[in-house]
Amino acid sequence: MANLSEQLSDLSTRVAKIEARAAEFKQASQDQRDAKVRELKAGVEAARAQFTSNVQSVNEDISSSWSALNQNLKSGVEKIRSDITAKKDAMDASRAKARADRLEDNAVASLGFAILAMEEAELAAVEAVDARLHAESLE
Repeated sequence: MANLSEQLSDLSTRVAKIEARAAEFKQASQDQRDAKVRELKAGVEAARAQFTSNVQSVNEDISSSWSALNQNLKSGVEKIRSDITAKKDAMDASRAKARADRLEDNAVASLGFAILAMEEAELAAVEAVDARLHAESLE
């Protein structure tokens, strides 16, 4: 597992890439957008599996809390996705707009969760560094 500094650097790089890809996505063809959505879904599943694997390798108390959070997030996302069932080409304009509004709301909520997770991660990193420095000062 990467150290805290490496993970923070990786997170910063990922955020910059997400911004650039979101702008490119708007310009892509429908087929390209559909392929990108499939690719991102597969990536999320792979990241979730990696996260679960990493969490299982840490302290049991911490592992169970993070596993529960991961499961709750996954369940919530699956519920939102299952609520969006109609195909794009089968919808009238008002249904298409309502679907777009729901998906935008979902994206905003997901980003809000990511921001919260980043704040929690920063706090956890600072606490870890503080604990390490304290432990070293006792030697």
